[in-house]
Amino acid sequence: MNGLAKVLSEIDCDRFIESAAIISRDGVLINAIPENKNMNTFAAMTATIIGAAEAALSEIGKKEPEWIIIDTGKCRIVVMGSGPKTLLTAVIKPDVAIEFALAEIGKTANKIKLI
Repeated sequence: MNGLAKVLSEIDCDRFIESAAIISRDGVLINAIPENKNMNTFAAMTATIIGAAEAALSEIGKKEPEWIIIDTGKCRIVVMGSGPKTLLTAVIKPDVAIEFALAEIGKTANKIKLI
């Protein structure tokens, strides 16, 4: 198991994550848990979302977002930078406090940055 796969496997899927993925900033899936055939499209769309947010913020002279949260009321997706070339995205279980999820995802993103 490579370093990125090991870090991703440490995310506590039983407690607060339905799925998670490390993706390149251009939308290529690097690793995902659980493995799912639809994750390639999910990775590409996630990178597009954060790219659009970064472009919009740049237009008004603001810095890049620390994270993006998509909340449908039944599902929340968090996208967070995890280094200059990668993003970490996670689908949060509906009953988990977002603050807790952001802290845990942030710890994982920091580990990815070190690899």
